[in-house]
Amino acid sequence: MIGPIYLREGLVTKFKDHISKIPYCIIIHNDKTHSIKKPKNLTIDEVNSIVFNFISAKYPIVCSAGSKSTIPFWDYHVALNCGDSDKDVFISELLVREPMHENMIKGILMAYFMVINNKNNYERLVVPIELEKIEGYEDITIEYDHLNNLTYLYKKRS
Repeated sequence: MIGPIYLREGLVTKFKDHISKIPYCIIIHNDKTHSIKKPKNLTIDEVNSIVFNFISAKYPIVCSAGSKSTIPFWDYHVALNCGDSDKDVFISELLVREPMHENMIKGILMAYFMVINNKNNYERLVVPIELEKIEGYEDITIEYDHLNNLTYLYKKRS
């Protein structure tokens, strides 16, 4: 079974080992859009920086494969932190594998559904890239700030 889990304690070393061996695209790094557009093996410095940012994040979400899988982690991982407002949470790190666009959307939606809920008081997810429309999720309102290259995802109000 594949599922999102928070990166904590014993998983950190496994996650670090995994991303150092498997090619990933860095979509967002240090709160900003990153320039890597094709999967590549990450350098030791990139791995260390990404892992540090994940374990420092409020919500370090990794997509884990089941215990019976030969691959410990899956195709997208996302770290989130609190925004300027206590109602915002923003994506600070996003790693994906091919297909890049599809996995980027899956990672963003995974983050959205894990933190924009009744348990948390966040009202919107801030993504530091301009997203195309996400098909099939009409319950999510998407707004763009073209000046700052930001996308805001909100729960639709009834």
